[in-house]
Amino acid sequence: MDAWIWWVVAAAVLFFVFRPSVPADAKLSPGEVKEAVAKEKALQLVDVRTSGEFSGGHLAGAKNIPVSDLGSRINELDKEKPLIVYCRSGARSSAALKQLRSAGFAQAKHMNGGIMAWQGAGLSVTR
Repeated sequence: MDAWIWWVVAAAVLFFVFRPSVPADAKLSPGEVKEAVAKEKALQLVDVRTSGEFSGGHLAGAKNIPVSDLGSRINELDKEKPLIVYCRSGARSSAALKQLRSAGFAQAKHMNGGIMAWQGAGLSVTR
């Protein structure tokens, strides 16, 4: 077999082994997020998209902390309160969730599918 095929196989294996994984109990559907927002008054909603994306539409009450700034702004969040993180499609929020859980945010969860799934479910955003 050609050497390039081995490189492709090795890259695929590394991708699946080291990609950010979200525990099953930490994934919430847009409907579950809507329910949590309605009943949990202490809930922290964190949008990890860029400020430009955030201004284009976000969940009501969400705080914008771009994933690139999360490490330096993590002290703005309360470890003792439930937290839901989201992004555009779920990739950045998966990485943010991993960072939050490592920092002691045991109640942190993420919205599967991001704001695209939220809007796809017919739910509104705030501008």
